[in-house]
Amino acid sequence: MIPPLHLSLLGDFLLVSGETPVTTVTVPRVQSLLAYLVLHRSAPQDRSHLAFLLWPDSTEAQAHTNLRQLLYHLRQALPYASHFVSAERQSLSWYPAPEVTFTLDVEEFERALATASHAEQIQDLAGVRRALEHATRLYRGDLFPSCYEEWIFPERDRLHQVFLQASQRLMTLLEQERDYPAAITVAQHLLRQDPLHEATYRQLMRLQALCGDRAAALRTYYSCASRLERDLLTAPSEATRQVYERLLQQDAASGEVKSSFAPQKTAPLIGRRLQWQHLQAAWHRAAEGHPHLVLLSGEAGIGKTRLGEELEAWVSRQGMTTASARCYAAEGRLPYAPVTTWLRSEALHADVLTLDPLFLTEIARLLPELQTTRPDIPRPTELREGWQRQRFFEALSRALLCARQPLLLVLDDLHWCDTETLEWLHYLFRFAPHARLLIVGTVRAEEMLPGHALVAILRTWQPEGLVIELTLEPLSASETISLAEQVAGHSLDAAGIDTLHHETEGNPLFVIELVHAGTLDQQRRVRPEQAGRDQPLPVLAQTASTLPPTIHSILAARLAQLSGEARELASLAAVIGREFSFPVLSRVSGEPEEALVRTLDELWRRRIVREQSADAYDFSHEKLRQEAYASLSAVHRRLLHRRVAEALASAPPDEQEAASHQIAAHYEQANLPARAIPCGKCAHPARTVLAGRDCRRRMAPDSPGTPAGLLSAGRLAGDDTPDRANAATPGAMWDGGTTGDLLCAGCHARCRARSLRRRGSLPFHVPGGALRRPGNRRSPPDRRDTLCAGVLPLLVGPVRAGR
Repeated sequence: MIPPLHLSLLGDFLLVSGETPVTTVTVPRVQSLLAYLVLHRSAPQDRSHLAFLLWPDSTEAQAHTNLRQLLYHLRQALPYASHFVSAERQSLSWYPAPEVTFTLDVEEFERALATASHAEQIQDLAGVRRALEHATRLYRGDLFPSCYEEWIFPERDRLHQVFLQASQRLMTLLEQERDYPAAITVAQHLLRQDPLHEATYRQLMRLQALCGDRAAALRTYYSCASRLERDLLTAPSEATRQVYERLLQQDAASGEVKSSFAPQKTAPLIGRRLQWQHLQAAWHRAAEGHPHLVLLSGEAGIGKTRLGEELEAWVSRQGMTTASARCYAAEGRLPYAPVTTWLRSEALHADVLTLDPLFLTEIARLLPELQTTRPDIPRPTELREGWQRQRFFEALSRALLCARQPLLLVLDDLHWCDTETLEWLHYLFRFAPHARLLIVGTVRAEEMLPGHALVAILRTWQPEGLVIELTLEPLSASETISLAEQVAGHSLDAAGIDTLHHETEGNPLFVIELVHAGTLDQQRRVRPEQAGRDQPLPVLAQTASTLPPTIHSILAARLAQLSGEARELASLAAVIGREFSFPVLSRVSGEPEEALVRTLDELWRRRIVREQSADAYDFSHEKLRQEAYASLSAVHRRLLHRRVAEALASAPPDEQEAASHQIAAHYEQANLPARAIPCGKCAHPARTVLAGRDCRRRMAPDSPGTPAGLLSAGRLAGDDTPDRANAATPGAMWDGGTTGDLLCAGCHARCRARSLRRRGSLPFHVPGGALRRPGNRRSPPDRRDTLCAGVLPLLVGPVRAGR
């Protein structure tokens, strides 16, 4: 059997047969002929062309003679040469026989690049990274570096440029993923292949600075300067020196850093890959002299602030100037509050003091302490004329733009920003249209109502390309689990994985607070035998008042910003359930249609509810519904549950029959069990089963010990044995569930009993345990027995006590 043959041309020439290096192909001209045939294996090569290519200075006859001798040496040195080299009278070609295996590192390199290109087209970034990493590993050096013949140079340069582009693309991708150590490794590998590529030195210095290793970044600059001086007799470019100077400023003895960002322990940034790419692109665009605003929008807790902090850290580690401020609802009318915070930051305050006294006088309106440090500046006068306000705006703009490097300003909760600051920002973009400035603001979508001052000014910026909005969506299930495991410091068990994303719905703040509250650890300590009726519900499945304080305050604040009518309607909708329809809401509220539409529209604009179809709505988050429900007193809840039940019961017969399980559950919550029992009569078995499933989803946990759990496990449907039919009585099945649970199970059992009775296989003996089940902790025995006794005659007729 012929062993596989592998040829490496990237770097040193290496030929391997099987696992044994071939040491007989050592003559340079033989290696050159072999490399040419392999690299041009797609077509036969004319002998005359090869002779002239290898011996351009010889006569044609002599060149042909040399070629025949060289071919002879190749056949003698190459193992199994006849299976790889095809020699015709007029041509030579590299044509491996079908039964042999041949691989070439150049071919593998180009195949890896093609795979990366395809993965990029389908937006498979993980596939792009794997393919590019494989390609850079294959490139061990320039193509056949020991060959100095003319034909090799174009192909060598082409592959070298392809390698540079692939390495740059990989470094960019790794930086976008914030995998700085891996990006540094790629940059160092690229410099080993091209030690005079100055742009790579700059990128390596920046990556080392992002990792916090400024000493290594400075050493990289010295290596760059010495290599350029030795090989090219030149100094580093201005761009490289600017990176070096910024590093020196950060590494100054005073320890002063041009950034207001203070590293602190924060939750890891999970996901947000697309938004992070857009932020990096926005920063590079701003650094080139295109100032603009990036708006990070989303609901509370979705991760807007965390993403802004990550960008601020990324920029500050490169030696750039950053400053951050926050707006507060209580300070919404305090003029220029965020501008004052920026000017007082350590990153900007020192540069402010270098301004002309004329501008310092204006800035002293916001920073009165300047008159203490600079007693020579005049006291500011009252602003009465428009030109005075313009000079004040100019002074603020000069104070923020006096730095000699790009500037990043972060403004959290921009929706609470005062009108005066928004007007100044509008002036700032017109005053310095080519400033190297990026402003990142975070806004809550539910706060951006029509008529808001920010909405009006954003509309004026958008046609000019001064604003970009990035919307943050909830995390995916895998991202949610990854965040929880990193915060918890351990892997989640199956129970935690199943419930985590469902309970938090991908909100990062909810995930973090849930882990910090220790709820997942409590779930892990629950014994398997407690997984039934005795297992407490997770924290986020209980009423909102038992949530961690941070989550509770966010939910309460969102509801508190509603009008009185909207809060009442939200509470009413919360009583109906996570999903509700406009007709039911209208019947329950009794409000005129126009007033109800206006109030519902407020809930929609505040992102409290979402529109699912023409008449169907649901809460944007289950925890909002729970918070609204928990805000009601017990008396008020019972009243609303009764109204909902009556509204559902007044619907047309078809709708009433489909909602019978909901009616029963609402009557039970209204403490009216006698009115709940008749609602359990279902007309159709299929509807009963579907109703039971919906009841489990809306009203009760789907645990094995409840009737809903029995239904879901298939223990009632499709079993014709008398014993199973006997055990399917409501009293035997009910293990502490709600009345709705009992009725759903009872309705199915009644339909099953009718079917068995018609077939003559229904036993008339009911065990005594069917009416009295010990250990029920959720309902008093007398109420349980009353319900069972009331339902059983409806199901199977008169019964006899058990023996």
